[in-house]
Amino acid sequence: MKKIISSLLAGAMLFSAMPVVAADINITINGTEFIPKNALGEVVTPFIENGSTFLPVRAMGTAVGKEVSFDAENYSVYIGAEPTDAAKKDEPILLIGDKVFFKSDLQYYVDIENIIDEAKIITLAKEKYSDAEIEEYYNEICERNGRVETEEDKRYLYYAACSSLLNYAFPDGCAPRESYVTAQHILVKDEEDALKVIDALNDGVDFNLLIEEYNTDPGQMKGTSYTFTYGEMVEEFETAAFSLEVEAYTLEPVKSTYGYHVIKRLPLNEEFADAHYYQKNILPIEIENADIGKVVEVEKSGVYGKIEGVEITVDAMDKIFPEGKTEEKFEALGALAIVLKIMNENNLFVDEREVYEAEIRQEIVFDESTDEKTAEYMLDIFAAAFVYMDEFSYGSVVEADMAELFLVEENFPEIEKEIYKDIKVFVDGKLIIPCDVNNNYVAPKNIDGTVYVPVRAIVEALSMKAEWDNDTRTVVITGNR
Repeated sequence: MKKIISSLLAGAMLFSAMPVVAADINITINGTEFIPKNALGEVVTPFIENGSTFLPVRAMGTAVGKEVSFDAENYSVYIGAEPTDAAKKDEPILLIGDKVFFKSDLQYYVDIENIIDEAKIITLAKEKYSDAEIEEYYNEICERNGRVETEEDKRYLYYAACSSLLNYAFPDGCAPRESYVTAQHILVKDEEDALKVIDALNDGVDFNLLIEEYNTDPGQMKGTSYTFTYGEMVEEFETAAFSLEVEAYTLEPVKSTYGYHVIKRLPLNEEFADAHYYQKNILPIEIENADIGKVVEVEKSGVYGKIEGVEITVDAMDKIFPEGKTEEKFEALGALAIVLKIMNENNLFVDEREVYEAEIRQEIVFDESTDEKTAEYMLDIFAAAFVYMDEFSYGSVVEADMAELFLVEENFPEIEKEIYKDIKVFVDGKLIIPCDVNNNYVAPKNIDGTVYVPVRAIVEALSMKAEWDNDTRTVVITGNR
């Protein structure tokens, strides 16, 4: 059942008052007691949730002498200056250091992992090369490329320069010499030609001349060679090459699936061996361990959206779809909701759906974050999906009029579907990504008309500092406003 459920996936503004930990919390700013108030001048209570202390945005902005405004169209709170229009409308997906990446960036990066990998490569390159060296190589690449028209062109080529330079950052002697060999070979189709080559070598004919005359391997030309380590060549070739003394050649043809080889071992190409070993064994670890600072993925939690009037939580989608991105899961649910609606409107497969729903209940247990209405709707959707797979995907239903309900797009009913937006908070025109001490994203909360964010997010954006005094239960904020 779980495998079937997983396979189906392949084929905001709503912040209700969430459970919080009530606490008597004091706040001081540069030694002065601070009493947070809302837009009506009423005292509001800070709270702690999952280790993060939440304060009202308006109160914080006022305390540091900043004007605070709310943009209903873009679901944004501005502390101080407003941002650019693009930043207002785009959806943030990632924070690296102090740079925010938006959903629109995925048209260049494809996924979040690519963004993180690029940041690590650039960071590592800057550790190994000076800015001037990187800039020089970047200019060379730009000149070779011929067209550098957009900021995205420049970004990609700068990354390409850093990535290429790292391949040349290998230290001398990093490769274990005994595990590499450099060799030439002459590949022929039959043993007779291989024996002719060996006879010519015994008569003193130069190996490179015989390469020109006999060799059928397009990768082995006169004056070239292969430098490799264990496991990179066919076993017969590898064994023979490592068994030879330097400058010696095989006295018998070496047979492999490619034909017959005559092999000569050369002095080790140490520079190539070092580069190969570094790129294969050292560089990937260095890239993985590169310190790019704070990395926070912006992931929704709680209620994600609404389908047919039913609020769908992230947790509920994760129960049904164990793998995949949240937005993909929501789209899949929307498609399945159409199937359910067709079945309900035409009173189709009622008994079959009940059987499947009973089976699904044994497999999936929703947690407390999913209310009964949502759980029942999700179960209905998936029961309909399984029946659809049985009756249509596997061809058991033949009635044309029934099939037409599902297969003709014009017959698809409209469904109401909405994704809730998270409130975005900007400080002096810059979007902030609120997170906890473990660098996990913490969405702003709208509770009874007051927007709260973790105090750390606002304070750090204002270049101030926040510390927690557990003895007095006080948030101590210091720094220039």
